[in-house]
Amino acid sequence: MKTEQDIEAPLTPNPEQIAKRAMLQEKLHALYRKDQMAIHEKVLVWHDALKNKYPNARDYMLFHLISGSTFRGFNGCFDFEPADSVEKFIEREYREAFPQI
Repeated sequence: MKTEQDIEAPLTPNPEQIAKRAMLQEKLHALYRKDQMAIHEKVLVWHDALKNKYPNARDYMLFHLISGSTFRGFNGCFDFEPADSVEKFIEREYREAFPQI
């Protein structure tokens, strides 16, 4: 029988990850407000590339940000490696759309 010591507490995103996700969500919303069709096409391409490259893409918190799906059960995976980073994708698109900011 499992004791309290055997049961691990569920993982939760740290405050920095929560804040970063909120900031990226705001930037993504701004991109959609500026040109919904253009950013949606880019997001779909990025989303599909990640889904094809990573069989466990749904385990990543930021994957759900670009897919628009509900993220359930944080398991410690926040973003992909730098070359495939959702954060870097959103930041790059934001800088391109809003160069004055």
